[in-house]
Amino acid sequence: MILTVITALICFTAGIICFSPYFRRVPLLRPLAFLIIFEGVSAVVSYIFSELYPTSEFPTYFNSIGTIIILIYFLFVMFMTRNKSKHKKE
Repeated sequence: MILTVITALICFTAGIICFSPYFRRVPLLRPLAFLIIFEGVSAVVSYIFSELYPTSEFPTYFNSIGTIIILIYFLFVMFMTRNKSKHKKE
């Protein structure tokens, strides 16, 4: 329990730091911040569901689907940033 709470707090803190004005100039840190915050939420949700329903597969699906969605967003931002940098060079 304590390890889960510590992990979630560190993930939330790292995600908030990535959203700070100092790092807003780096476009790839925003999806990374979402992923870190999601992992913190996922750790808490997984712990709660494993305590309430030990045989439930919900935490696994929740983590997998959420990670896939955030990584698709990361790839989208990565390719859009790459296209913008190519247009600036021309």
